[in-house]
Amino acid sequence: KRNKENDKKILEVVRKSTNKIWFEQNAGQFSNDVLYGFRTSFGSMGIYKNKLRISAAQKNNGEDKGQQIVDITFPGSTQNWTVVPSEKSSVKGSYNQEFGSTINPEIFNELTLKNVYPGVNLRLYSGAKGALEFDWLVSKGIDYNKIKMNFNGQDNIIKDKDGNIVLDLRYQDINIVIPETYQMINGTKKLFETSMVADKTNKTLSYVLSGNVNPDAPLVIDPVMQWSTYFDNNETAFDEYAYSIHIGINDEVYVGGLTNRVISTSYMSGVAAGFSGANVGTEAVIYRLNPNGTAITAWTMTGAGASNRPADMGIFPDGRVLVGYSNGLIQIFSANLSSRIYNAEPFAVNAINAVQIVDNDIFYASGTTAALAAALVSGAPDATFAGTTEAFIARYNNASSGTPTSQWVTYVGGNNTENFAAISLTPDKSKLAFAVQTSGGSAFPTLVNDVDATIAGSELVVGVLPQQASMPSAFSVLSFLGGSGDEGDFTTVLSGITVSCASALVACDSNYFYIAGNTASTNLPGTTGGFQTANGGG
Repeated sequence: KRNKENDKKILEVVRKSTNKIWFEQNAGQFSNDVLYGFRTSFGSMGIYKNKLRISAAQKNNGEDKGQQIVDITFPGSTQNWTVVPSEKSSVKGSYNQEFGSTINPEIFNELTLKNVYPGVNLRLYSGAKGALEFDWLVSKGIDYNKIKMNFNGQDNIIKDKDGNIVLDLRYQDINIVIPETYQMINGTKKLFETSMVADKTNKTLSYVLSGNVNPDAPLVIDPVMQWSTYFDNNETAFDEYAYSIHIGINDEVYVGGLTNRVISTSYMSGVAAGFSGANVGTEAVIYRLNPNGTAITAWTMTGAGASNRPADMGIFPDGRVLVGYSNGLIQIFSANLSSRIYNAEPFAVNAINAVQIVDNDIFYASGTTAALAAALVSGAPDATFAGTTEAFIARYNNASSGTPTSQWVTYVGGNNTENFAAISLTPDKSKLAFAVQTSGGSAFPTLVNDVDATIAGSELVVGVLPQQASMPSAFSVLSFLGGSGDEGDFTTVLSGITVSCASALVACDSNYFYIAGNTASTNLPGTTGGFQTANGGG
């Protein structure tokens, strides 16, 4: 038993170590000009006396395509800067040399490049999940405009729709996220809106801040460098769709989607299929990526056909994977995707839109249904079915046995059609927030603690339920949310085909729940003081 516990602790350290950057002083393990360096699953970085060099590992279809080298220099900077390491890391390491000798480099948690520009230091340290954090520390009275970063070796520099910078590489890209920029004024963090701007050569970036910088206080510019990946087979005959994503217990990334490819004979042929590799056409598929997104570590066909989009996923505490499908199917897979543990509908519904997990036994699902057996909703906060379809929220147990069953179910809706239902558990798992898209109508349950008592056209119905094993007697919150126009539905024309959908998102912390959707209203409640107070059109 002691050995098993010790092995478990060692395994946990190893798992965490894959998401940590350590800076090694060069003792012969790097090329001669490197002062310090680090290695992670994405590749490596060397810190030189006047540049940084990224060696980004590139893979395609599981095949190693070597490395793409990107050099980062700082135009106008001081040459031969001083590199000052922080305290030594508790991690120890050694390298065996060719003729039997061993080197033991000193290892540090972070580095500071002093006076890259006069009065401007660059601090390097490990961020979340192995991302590289680099803070520009600008002394008081120093002009931040002198900071420039030149990149050389990438295929292109692209700005994405959110304003982040993408270093376009052959296969796996490097993202530089818009920095958090701030000054500490009288103990309070004053934030500045920041953007990154490329020059005419599209190789050199500089920062633009909005607002007045206080010359009597230091300034911190704090971007994050992350790695990302494309997700297809680089061929015109191959279509890949991703509908849901979830983070596993060891920070793996699970992706649920559709593919029309027989993966075992072409795409990712080097990664063994899990439960099934047989593709019968366009079919639902699940992938597992490593924490940095640089390799697919497991995949499986699901046995669900083209009409079964994996709408949402969840990960049980023991690592099993829960998938809810757009036609109502629920599946449970092992963490390595090698076995399908459950494949059915505990009770018949039209669609699953969202799932939330309480523990290894209990989970919730929400979606739409064309009426349920009366016994299922008996005593529910909303036990009345009306209209064509109704939203539902269901609590299931016995998931660990492989045969989940429903504990209780409630409708959420009125006498018109409900089209979509999203749910979210609070972090302490004491409450369940929800958002339902409805076509309108009347005969809704009595509103409780409402923020909007008026319904007009398509609308969102939002609320909170107590999370409990017994059927809750009432909603804790039930409210409309919308203006005089339509909310939650969307119609557009793509390639000559009219596409309609209804959706909403909900997330919550311990005190608030947050709703996201779309609106045609110009008079949404509560927009005063918001980032955007007027409808920009659609």
